[in-house]
Amino acid sequence: TISKTEGDLTITANTAELSVESADGEWTYDGATHTNKTYTVTFGEETIEGTEGQTEFTLSTGDTLTVVPTDKGADGVKNVSDSDDNAFTWSVTNESNYTKGEDTVGTLTINAKAVTLTSGSKSREYNGSALTNAEVEGKNDNGLTVETGWVGSEGATYSFTGTITTAGNVKNAFSYTLKEGTLAENYTISKTEGDLTITANTAE
Repeated sequence: TISKTEGDLTITANTAELSVESADGEWTYDGATHTNKTYTVTFGEETIEGTEGQTEFTLSTGDTLTVVPTDKGADGVKNVSDSDDNAFTWSVTNESNYTKGEDTVGTLTINAKAVTLTSGSKSREYNGSALTNAEVEGKNDNGLTVETGWVGSEGATYSFTGTITTAGNVKNAFSYTLKEGTLAENYTISKTEGDLTITANTAE
């Protein structure tokens, strides 16, 4: 007399936590758009470090985890104000069989570029006329400009108020106005004023 009882086959979700981390990225402003699509997948004691641009990862179970960059994580950052999370979402095949852990989101940061503006110095003997020097980082009296420190065609125009007529010394004071398309947030600008010096005329 044979009786048959069937047991149960049960698979529960794997308790090893599955999570993803996006990398940080930091750049000095250069006019280009930057992102860092580098991810690390953690599955319990298993760690899979991806390379730049890798978005698919094969777990030890044989299932595939797919990362999808979103927001600035997808579009990148260009200006200082663009700095934001290296955002992403992810999915895995047979997702119900996994325990999702806490993801770690990196940061994409654009730092301001340092630019130093230095007005030129000039000196001569007294001759009764005013002494000026309309020069900042290669901007000379002829209006020709060879600026350094700025990115691409970005830059500034300059206005000089430094002037001296009699013997003595003053700073070559100046102000600047950023050109159209040049964002102040992308630069840390420091000013250094040169010297305008008139010495006594040595003619007896």
